[in-house]
Amino acid sequence: MARGQAARVGGEYVVGYLDGQPAGCTGWFSIGGIARFRHVFTAPAFRGRGVATSLIHYLQHHPGVEACDELAILVGEDGPGELYEQLGFREAMLFWEAKHPPR
Repeated sequence: MARGQAARVGGEYVVGYLDGQPAGCTGWFSIGGIARFRHVFTAPAFRGRGVATSLIHYLQHHPGVEACDELAILVGEDGPGELYEQLGFREAMLFWEAKHPPR
């Protein structure tokens, strides 16, 4: 089964380009007054060049996101927490994952 949530939750996807090439992507949607990032990804060849920072800044200032009460990003333990702190985010909860869901 394959099912997308984009039509149900709205928001948008954003692709960032650097030197004319797609370098990263992200997206957002909102539920209950909270805008949430879909993901933040930078292609390995473009990491360390400000791509993720630019994408996050773009969404932080997007009118649809600014109309919400909060902006959240879900990050695993190996995510760039320092970057998110520099961009004004704070740790609000733990993120748990199951590598292999119970059967």
